[in-house]
Amino acid sequence: MPRLSLAQREARQRIGQLAGSGMLPGRLASELLAALHQAIPSDDGGLVGLDPTTLLHNRLLAVAPGSWPRIDNFYRSGYLRDPVAALLPPAQLRAGLPMLVLHRPLERSLGLPPSLLRAVSEVEEYRAFYTDTVSAGGVLRAAFGVDGRWIAWLELIRRSAAQPFGRGDIEFLRLMATAIGLALSAAFGRERAAISGTGEAGPDACGVLMIAANGREQFRTPAADMWLDLLKRSEAGSNRELPGAVSAAVAAMRAGLDVTRPAVVRAWTPAGSLRVEAARGDDNGTVSVVLAPERPSVPPELPAVWPLTPAERRVLKLLVCGLSNRELAMELHLSVNTIQTHLAHVYEKLGVQNRSQLLTRFFQEAYWPTLHRSE
Repeated sequence: MPRLSLAQREARQRIGQLAGSGMLPGRLASELLAALHQAIPSDDGGLVGLDPTTLLHNRLLAVAPGSWPRIDNFYRSGYLRDPVAALLPPAQLRAGLPMLVLHRPLERSLGLPPSLLRAVSEVEEYRAFYTDTVSAGGVLRAAFGVDGRWIAWLELIRRSAAQPFGRGDIEFLRLMATAIGLALSAAFGRERAAISGTGEAGPDACGVLMIAANGREQFRTPAADMWLDLLKRSEAGSNRELPGAVSAAVAAMRAGLDVTRPAVVRAWTPAGSLRVEAARGDDNGTVSVVLAPERPSVPPELPAVWPLTPAERRVLKLLVCGLSNRELAMELHLSVNTIQTHLAHVYEKLGVQNRSQLLTRFFQEAYWPTLHRSE
């Protein structure tokens, strides 16, 4: 474990408290950003949600005070416009680089493997681009995930070259990444449950169950009622008041040494796989249980106004999820030459020249309107 400064120790303790706070995503993200600022001071930055499938930013969770004008400009003119395709945030994550620091010159960056630095050096316009876009103190990027799925992205900026981001900042984020990912995942689950909890229960609805310290049930949403019934049906012959998966999650949470971390149990139901997550509800021993169906993430639909054929749309729906030409060909049972022909037609119709420009246009038309309103 790296040696932590006093500010980092205090921030670590605060993040642990937040993980078990039961907050919804917006407030939790603001508090997390404030705690991270205590450990890693910065001048600008924010915490955003990630679409686990496309790895594009899909939601502004929290923005550092005074940063919105710069962030607004970044999304309009900087995001996904990196001249080095391998340094685009989706490509960075698919390459297994969840945390890095960009400096200028780029050779001083932290977390970039030599092979990527060589690839960058072959792009003529990269020096001018990074001189214009990377602040003197650097840009710190970090992604947070859970169960192998990236769900949130942190970007911090320092303007002064006198105190650039360093390895200690990355090491602290690595230390806290699991706790932050779990905290945000639980908050997203609570939010989904809150949205669906007062309406009709359905196969995609999340449920919430509150259990008092004495084991008695205090509250359940309609969706929780549905999932509890399905869990009991899958446990034929059981006379338990609560299904075994729920009891196991609650027991694991109460027995855990770290009460700030939720306990997760996965269970099968007739409606599919269910994630049962138990977390501390309050200081009186109450446990909050979120029952969330595990469904694959579905990216937004391609804009209806794009003049594409059905075959071209099938190709693009997979392309925005990160598939290569060879992978597209295998998935669609086509030749690589056919995929290249489809893409050439798509690029011409949409007025773009490559995948990066296509991804930029997809973000601007499918994600940006919602992202911008979330400010």
